[in-house]
Amino acid sequence: MSDTPTQKGTSYQIGFGSLSYTGYVPEDGVEWKKPREVDEVTDINNSVVSLLISNPRETLNVTFKILTTGGSLTPPADGDTLSLTDPGGSTQSFIAQDGSVQLGRKHAMLTVGLTYYPDLSLT
Repeated sequence: MSDTPTQKGTSYQIGFGSLSYTGYVPEDGVEWKKPREVDEVTDINNSVVSLLISNPRETLNVTFKILTTGGSLTPPADGDTLSLTDPGGSTQSFIAQDGSVQLGRKHAMLTVGLTYYPDLSLT
């Protein structure tokens, strides 16, 4: 019998989509957002007549189990570039923020905030 979950009845999205990062396995609780800056432009009567939408980006807040092959016990520094496949299946370069590693009797865990800026070429 397969270990892959099966569904009966209404079908729901399960798992992490295509989220992958070499050397690491995602843990439950991945948060994926696509924030934008939204500025309201008002007229003389203070009614909103236009919206200025800017600064597109994607953010991931994720915790990974660290594999002994390919994973590192050293967290990425703020500003480091990490290449991973987001939950939608696109491989992108993300900027790391607030990385930390938790060591314990069980598996080690990497927690990190990641931001993708579509208008920047990250190397």
